[in-house]
Amino acid sequence: MVTSDTKSMSSLAPDSPPSYDSILPEPSTASGSSAVAAAAATVADHPAPKHIQHLFSSPPNAEPLLGKGSTPYTQVSGITTHVKWGRQVTFDPRLQNPAVLYDWIRAQALIPPKLKLRCVGAHFEVPQRDEVVQDNGVTRHRRKGQTERVVDFDFFIDVSSALDHPETLANIQLRAGYQRLETDVGVTDVGRTETSQERTPSAEEVNKWRFGKGYPGWVDVRSMPEFWEDRAAKTKGKAPRHTGAISLRDVEEGDTTQAPHPPVRFADTPTLKAWCEAYCRDQGRLKSFMMRKWIWGWEMAALESAVKTAIISTGYQSNELKVEWEFDDNAVEVRPPNLLSRLVWDTPVWLMLFVALLYPLIWVWQRLHPNGGAPYDLANASYALKYYPPLPSTFPGESVDRAQDRLPTLYKLHPEMPPNPHLQPGPRGVHYLLGRKEGGWFREWEERIRMAVRMRYKGSWWGRRWGMSGRRVWTGTRGVVGTCRSLCIGTRTR
Repeated sequence: MVTSDTKSMSSLAPDSPPSYDSILPEPSTASGSSAVAAAAATVADHPAPKHIQHLFSSPPNAEPLLGKGSTPYTQVSGITTHVKWGRQVTFDPRLQNPAVLYDWIRAQALIPPKLKLRCVGAHFEVPQRDEVVQDNGVTRHRRKGQTERVVDFDFFIDVSSALDHPETLANIQLRAGYQRLETDVGVTDVGRTETSQERTPSAEEVNKWRFGKGYPGWVDVRSMPEFWEDRAAKTKGKAPRHTGAISLRDVEEGDTTQAPHPPVRFADTPTLKAWCEAYCRDQGRLKSFMMRKWIWGWEMAALESAVKTAIISTGYQSNELKVEWEFDDNAVEVRPPNLLSRLVWDTPVWLMLFVALLYPLIWVWQRLHPNGGAPYDLANASYALKYYPPLPSTFPGESVDRAQDRLPTLYKLHPEMPPNPHLQPGPRGVHYLLGRKEGGWFREWEERIRMAVRMRYKGSWWGRRWGMSGRRVWTGTRGVVGTCRSLCIGTRTR
């Protein structure tokens, strides 16, 4: 929970959003008690759907936001970074100070990754004669009888502003614990060999499924029966659920018969600050400290399927149809400012070492020698595309009608709240939607996607940006849709 002592600096993050407080009504009369009981019954009759209960949850542990006692912003913002392999890398010697490193990591957590939806359609054809063609302004020759791959359309839809909405810039949550993968899976009976369906899933498999379903990292995999069902279906050669044509109701509402997903029970693990101190004490020459950035909140797999269905509805048919999500700036990495670390990071030198078979020796030396230095791949920052925080001063049992009646007064005390928010009963009372549902995003872009396919469009789209006043501004033909940002940061055990 963010208190007044942990308010972020104005240059990095505004005030925190409305949150649940401990003010509960204390009825003094029998009639008051009956009113509260009636309100509780109303909420019990309309609880939050089970399939979106994770949208009401928050990380079990939280790091404080940048505030009093933090490193001055001028010192944190002056650290230079380089982009490589989609991540920000820095060799700044100031980050060998644990206090500066701790604050810089939290400052970088306020910068969301860049998210794009890429749609590509292509087909193969065999020219009947030699000819010269123009392909994206480049002249090239086509040989008779030589099979060629022809790209029909290839466009991006930039969804980065969905993580940078002006109404949700303050919706930042930081956590200091991350479950180990070994605690997420079960074991077989003693003396029985595990089947292929029971084998421990890799971290990549789990994270891919989490992203497709929109679950945060603190939701326990063991509480997701659909994960094991989809995994078993793939093992048997069957298609997993939600991979065919789906309706907008499926995208927005999902399956309301699913079981709730409780959060992971975290063990006592070092905090992010403790890991920063351990990294700075490490004398390794090739040590590194990394924070990865994850996105959750939308059912990405269902949304991909809906986009494919929209493309196919235009009459386009091809086995080379691809719809996928792409990320940029999805991690930050800190390296020591020594010559060996810089040389290994340099791409030409790395290629020379790899060709000369020296890099494998360096890799082994790094992990076995005390002066090698270990990779501290510990921190995770999570960003929500949609999230349900509780209304200010709400309480368990409050009805939606009562919360709707006091909205006008809340706007005066909490101007950061979105206008006319969607209210939903939840575990702490009445919650409101920050962000946007994927169904609404899809309806806005469905016809534009069809138009891009018919026009054989190649390029990038952005459409809706947010000005300084928070108004929507349409620019160009590239498309961006704004929703919400909810940020969490966590540490993983090494």
